[in-house]
Amino acid sequence: MLQGCAWSNTDKALWTGYTVSHAIDIVQTREILSNDKYYERNPILKNMTPNEATAAMLAFYGGAYFVADKFPKYRTLMIVLLTAVSIVCITNNFSIGVKF
Repeated sequence: MLQGCAWSNTDKALWTGYTVSHAIDIVQTREILSNDKYYERNPILKNMTPNEATAAMLAFYGGAYFVADKFPKYRTLMIVLLTAVSIVCITNNFSIGVKF
């Protein structure tokens, strides 16, 4: 996916970290939406099926990549912020009992 782009090694490594954190968040979101003991706090995802939420999250991921690729000036900051948000979500999910 990153081949052919003028991405620095740092940005490639950061994107890989974001990819991992986003994948964990997707798995946790599927668990939350499949289990009545949890409540999805994301207002966009909360009324979706697990498959719809997965599709929406993957679409967001693709859109984020497109924006990061087209705006290299802001790429590093964007990836760091996306990863931070993802880690906050993962941590919150873990704190309510959702494991990976």
